[in-house]
Amino acid sequence: MHKISRREGFTIIEVIVAVFIIAVGLLAVAGGFLGERSLVEDTKRTVVADEQIASQMENIKFTNYDDIESSDGVDVSETTVTVSLSGSTTSTTSVTVKVVTVSSSYTSTFFHGQQKTRTIKFYVYQKGINY
Repeated sequence: MHKISRREGFTIIEVIVAVFIIAVGLLAVAGGFLGERSLVEDTKRTVVADEQIASQMENIKFTNYDDIESSDGVDVSETTVTVSLSGSTTSTTSVTVKVVTVSSSYTSTFFHGQQKTRTIKFYVYQKGINY
């Protein structure tokens, strides 16, 4: 009777299992890179939206109070606020201000095409802008 010689090495099953494990690991790494790419793209779009808002705020900052009106991406309303002034004597006064809401929208790639909106609200009174 012949003895089967024992050879050093891997069986085909061991090789298949090892290749499968490596493939799953590489797919996980590739998926992470794709998710990171979407997040970076969303960050770029958020920065562009914020720059648009800042640009609109700058335009409003140098606009005459009476000329500030609603436009595309800008909503303006007027309200009266009561301000308390404290010092040696406490007094209150009412001031009419314009409430300006500036917004900019973009489509998110990270959140699978959802519409995202960046918004800032600030108050303008006749003597200037107040954040």
